[in-house]
Amino acid sequence: MMDRELWDDDEMDTLANYFVPVRIDIDYNRSLATKYLVKGIPKVIIALSNGDVVWEMMGYSGKSEYLQVLRSLPVNLTELFELAIALSGKDPDTYLQTGIMLQKTGKNITNPGLKDAFLSLAHEKFRFSEKQTKDLKIQQKAQLYSILVDVTKGSYKKAQKGIEKGTFDQNDPEIADLVHYILAGCYKGLKDDQNYLREKGLIINEDFLTEFRE
Repeated sequence: MMDRELWDDDEMDTLANYFVPVRIDIDYNRSLATKYLVKGIPKVIIALSNGDVVWEMMGYSGKSEYLQVLRSLPVNLTELFELAIALSGKDPDTYLQTGIMLQKTGKNITNPGLKDAFLSLAHEKFRFSEKQTKDLKIQQKAQLYSILVDVTKGSYKKAQKGIEKGTFDQNDPEIADLVHYILAGCYKGLKDDQNYLREKGLIINEDFLTEFRE
């Protein structure tokens, strides 16, 4: 039924261009079944190029839910895939950059489940980056971008408290700019126009400002 209704659907010819489709026979590939905790079939997994699971679902009752997720996948994830491959080196900055790319990608995904999956994985990369480095700036950026994930999820008050509780070097222009960007996002979400405009006015990074002009 899944073959006929989903995988053989004409729309899959287009959607399959966005990822590498692989079908696994778990009777022969037991190590993969164990790695991905396959306890029943069918099980569909969306993973990064390094094998990290982004999203998964077991069972089949119709094609609609699967297609909603697959339609939501960004067309071009080349940069994210390249970063993911480099994660094998365990470099904290690579984990930080991968988390940032996951956050940016998740922000623009419309499917709630897939969006949350990308953002949760971003949180994971930020935590690893923070714990694996002694570089104070990387630690602070990892903390701040993790807070930014909360803004993306709409948890504005949680993000605001995270900024207030944190100790960030505002003498560093990059760190200070990130703090103002996060707070501007919080205040915008909370519809606090006065504080939003104040924080937005303190932002220097043009990429950050561009998002508020959209």
